[in-house]
Amino acid sequence: MKYLIFMLIVVSCFFIMIGSVFHLFRIKGTDCPVFSWQHFFILVQVYFVVIFGFGVIYLGLDAIGLPSITYQDKAHIDRHNLYFIGNIIYFSAMTVFTVGYGDITPVGVAKAFVIVQTFLGYLLPAAFVVSGFANRREHGDIC
Repeated sequence: MKYLIFMLIVVSCFFIMIGSVFHLFRIKGTDCPVFSWQHFFILVQVYFVVIFGFGVIYLGLDAIGLPSITYQDKAHIDRHNLYFIGNIIYFSAMTVFTVGYGDITPVGVAKAFVIVQTFLGYLLPAAFVVSGFANRREHGDIC
Protein backbone atom coordinates (compact mmCIF):
# COMPACT_ATOMS: atom_id res chain seq x y z
CA MET A 1 0.00 0.00 0.00
CA LYS A 2 2.80 2.42 0.86
CA TYR A 3 4.38 1.81 -2.58
CA LEU A 4 1.09 2.66 -4.27
CA ILE A 5 0.86 5.92 -2.31
CA PHE A 6 4.47 6.69 -3.13
CA MET A 7 3.88 6.08 -6.86
CA LEU A 8 0.75 8.26 -6.76
CA ILE A 9 2.79 11.08 -5.22
CA VAL A 10 5.57 10.66 -7.80
CA VAL A 11 3.12 10.69 -10.73
CA SER A 12 1.30 13.72 -9.28
CA CYS A 13 4.59 15.61 -8.87
CA PHE A 14 5.55 14.70 -12.42
CA PHE A 15 2.32 16.15 -13.84
CA ILE A 16 2.67 19.29 -11.71
CA MET A 17 6.22 19.78 -13.02
CA ILE A 18 5.14 19.26 -16.64
CA GLY A 19 2.31 21.76 -16.16
CA SER A 20 4.76 24.27 -14.73
CA VAL A 21 7.03 23.85 -17.74
CA PHE A 22 4.12 24.47 -20.13
CA HIS A 23 3.23 27.61 -18.17
CA LEU A 24 6.81 28.86 -18.41
CA PHE A 25 6.93 28.39 -22.18
CA ARG A 26 3.98 30.62 -23.05
CA ILE A 27 4.16 34.28 -23.96
CA LYS A 28 2.31 36.25 -21.29
CA GLY A 29 -1.05 37.63 -22.39
CA THR A 30 -1.38 35.24 -25.35
CA ASP A 31 -1.89 31.58 -26.06
CA CYS A 32 1.19 31.54 -28.25
CA PRO A 33 3.48 28.61 -27.28
CA VAL A 34 7.21 29.14 -27.24
CA PHE A 35 7.87 25.47 -26.51
CA SER A 36 8.25 23.02 -29.40
CA TRP A 37 7.77 19.30 -28.74
CA GLN A 38 9.70 18.44 -31.89
CA HIS A 39 12.65 20.52 -30.75
CA PHE A 40 12.47 18.97 -27.26
CA PHE A 41 12.49 15.40 -28.61
CA ILE A 42 15.47 16.20 -30.83
CA LEU A 43 17.32 17.49 -27.75
CA VAL A 44 16.47 14.30 -25.82
CA GLN A 45 17.62 12.17 -28.76
CA VAL A 46 20.92 14.05 -28.99
CA TYR A 47 21.49 13.60 -25.25
CA PHE A 48 20.88 9.84 -25.55
CA VAL A 49 23.31 9.62 -28.46
CA VAL A 50 25.98 11.54 -26.55
CA ILE A 51 25.48 9.51 -23.34
CA PHE A 52 25.52 6.11 -25.03
CA GLY A 53 28.19 7.12 -27.56
CA PHE A 54 30.62 8.15 -24.85
CA GLY A 55 29.58 5.08 -22.85
CA VAL A 56 30.69 2.92 -25.77
CA ILE A 57 33.98 4.85 -25.92
CA TYR A 58 34.60 4.20 -22.20
CA LEU A 59 33.72 0.52 -22.62
CA GLY A 60 36.03 0.36 -25.65
CA LEU A 61 38.88 1.83 -23.63
CA ASP A 62 38.36 -0.87 -21.02
CA ALA A 63 38.14 -3.56 -23.70
CA ILE A 64 41.58 -2.67 -25.07
CA GLY A 65 43.11 -2.64 -21.61
CA LEU A 66 42.99 1.08 -20.76
CA PRO A 67 40.87 1.48 -17.63
CA SER A 68 38.39 4.33 -18.00
CA ILE A 69 36.80 4.64 -14.56
CA THR A 70 37.55 3.93 -10.93
CA TYR A 71 35.23 3.87 -7.94
CA GLN A 72 35.69 6.24 -5.03
CA ASP A 73 35.59 3.42 -2.48
CA LYS A 74 38.31 1.57 -4.47
CA ALA A 75 36.24 -1.60 -4.49
CA HIS A 76 37.20 -4.36 -6.90
CA ILE A 77 35.82 -3.57 -10.33
CA ASP A 78 34.50 -6.55 -12.24
CA ARG A 79 34.67 -5.18 -15.77
CA HIS A 80 32.90 -8.10 -17.40
CA ASN A 81 29.33 -7.87 -16.19
CA LEU A 82 26.13 -5.91 -16.75
CA TYR A 83 26.63 -3.95 -13.53
CA PHE A 84 29.82 -2.42 -14.95
CA ILE A 85 28.03 -1.42 -18.17
CA GLY A 86 25.30 0.23 -16.07
CA ASN A 87 27.96 2.13 -14.13
CA ILE A 88 29.59 3.30 -17.37
CA ILE A 89 26.24 4.64 -18.65
CA TYR A 90 25.58 6.27 -15.24
CA PHE A 91 29.05 7.85 -15.31
CA SER A 92 28.47 9.10 -18.85
CA ALA A 93 25.08 10.62 -17.97
CA MET A 94 26.43 12.32 -14.83
CA THR A 95 29.29 13.71 -16.89
CA VAL A 96 26.89 15.22 -19.46
CA PHE A 97 24.28 16.58 -17.05
CA THR A 98 26.55 17.63 -14.19
CA VAL A 99 30.22 17.58 -13.44
CA GLY A 100 29.60 14.29 -11.65
CA TYR A 101 29.14 13.22 -8.07
CA GLY A 102 32.65 11.94 -7.46
CA ASP A 103 31.58 8.36 -6.75
CA ILE A 104 33.04 7.24 -10.09
CA THR A 105 36.01 9.10 -11.52
CA PRO A 106 37.80 8.90 -14.87
CA VAL A 107 41.35 7.63 -15.09
CA GLY A 108 44.00 7.75 -17.78
CA VAL A 109 43.05 8.53 -21.36
CA ALA A 110 39.35 8.69 -20.40
CA LYS A 111 39.98 12.08 -18.78
CA ALA A 112 40.41 13.63 -22.23
CA PHE A 113 37.10 12.18 -23.37
CA VAL A 114 35.43 13.43 -20.18
CA ILE A 115 36.58 16.97 -20.96
CA VAL A 116 34.98 16.79 -24.42
CA GLN A 117 31.81 15.22 -23.03
CA THR A 118 31.49 17.86 -20.28
CA PHE A 119 31.92 20.61 -22.86
CA LEU A 120 29.14 19.08 -24.96
CA GLY A 121 26.95 18.84 -21.86
CA TYR A 122 27.27 22.59 -21.32
CA LEU A 123 27.03 23.49 -25.00
CA LEU A 124 23.96 21.44 -26.01
CA PRO A 125 21.27 23.33 -24.05
CA ALA A 126 22.53 26.72 -25.23
CA ALA A 127 22.79 25.51 -28.83
CA PHE A 128 19.24 24.20 -28.80
CA VAL A 129 17.80 27.39 -27.30
CA VAL A 130 19.58 29.52 -29.89
CA SER A 131 18.62 27.21 -32.77
CA GLY A 132 15.01 27.14 -31.57
CA PHE A 133 14.72 30.91 -31.63
CA ALA A 134 16.58 31.14 -34.94
CA ASN A 135 14.25 28.53 -36.46
CA ARG A 136 11.15 30.37 -35.22
CA ARG A 137 12.43 33.69 -36.57
CA GLU A 138 13.33 32.13 -39.93
CA HIS A 139 9.84 30.65 -40.37
CA GLY A 140 8.06 33.67 -38.94
CA ASP A 141 6.49 31.64 -36.12
CA ILE A 142 7.09 34.25 -33.41
CA CYS A 143 3.72 35.56 -32.19
